Amino acid sequence: MAKTAARVGRNDPCPCGSGKKYKKCHGTAAHFTRPVNYLGLCGLAVPNGFTAGGLPTSLQIVGHAGDEAMALRIGHAYAEATDWKSRRPPEPAAPRA
Repeated sequence: MAKTAARVGRNDPCPCGSGKKYKKCHGTAAHFTRPVNYLGLCGLAVPNGFTAGGLPTSLQIVGHAGDEAMALRIGHAYAEATDWKSRRPPEPAAPRA
């Protein structure tokens, strides 16, 4: 049976430990991508690790407007050169009885 992570509600504290609500911290990626979108550039995110709390992180690749093929080639080369695509976050510790 597959284990699933506990769902974090939008108004719950962010699991990163910042003390902010999830919706104002890691609940949206828009604060990372908005500048790229405003400028009309293309972007791609590829996995590149985990936080100390086990949350995934990513590398954002930004390319010239209309040059999606270049961003995809860079992302593919990064994914092939690393093993992040096959890694999984650590299992949470079992609750103590």
